[in-house]
Amino acid sequence: MNRSVLWTAVVVMCLGLGLGLSHFVAGAGAGDKDLQAKVKAMMDSGVKIQACKACADLYGVAPALAALGIEVKYLGKPLTEILQSDNWETMTF
Repeated sequence: MNRSVLWTAVVVMCLGLGLGLSHFVAGAGAGDKDLQAKVKAMMDSGVKIQACKACADLYGVAPALAALGIEVKYLGKPLTEILQSDNWETMTF
């Protein structure tokens, strides 16, 4: 199946408690290498991974996430724009 036909862009935003996942990716010590490999595979396939800077700073993982190639930035305004836009579909879990 050609997944590029399903969506033109996929952005995963890690916010708030979702950053608990980020702790496993980049937290104490080396983090979870298996999960890091899965996140890298997602990014290699074109999925854009973003983490909320305020939340990542709270968990103390912002530098480690950035080192893994995850875009760390304040997401309040971009998320609001996406939620108000007719050009995006959202999935939350």
